[in-house]
Amino acid sequence: MRFHVDLVVRDNFDPMNAVPVQKMIFAWLSELVKSGRVKEHGIYSDERGGFLIVDAESPEELFQMLGPVEDAVVFRAHPYVSSTTLKSFFDAFEKSMKK
Repeated sequence: MRFHVDLVVRDNFDPMNAVPVQKMIFAWLSELVKSGRVKEHGIYSDERGGFLIVDAESPEELFQMLGPVEDAVVFRAHPYVSSTTLKSFFDAFEKSMKK
C-alpha cells in the first residue's frame, strides 16, 4: 500500500535548540530512505517540512516507520491509488448508472 505522507516540524522546541532536533530528524529520514520503503521524498521551500511516498503493508507498519520522530514532526498520511485506477472506477460507475 502506498502512502503520501506530509510532514511538518512541530514548534514545540526553542529555535536556539533546533540543531539537535534537525540532526535527529535527518538521521531518522536517512535510515528510512535506506530501508527502500521510501519511493520518493522531498522538502518544502515554504515551511519546515516535506513529504514522503512510502510503501507500507498497513497503517500499523507506517506508524512504526514514523513513530520515532512523532514528538518532533506532525504527520498526515494519505493512502493513494493510481489515476489508472480512478479511470477504471469512473468507467465502472458510469456502467452501473446505465442499468
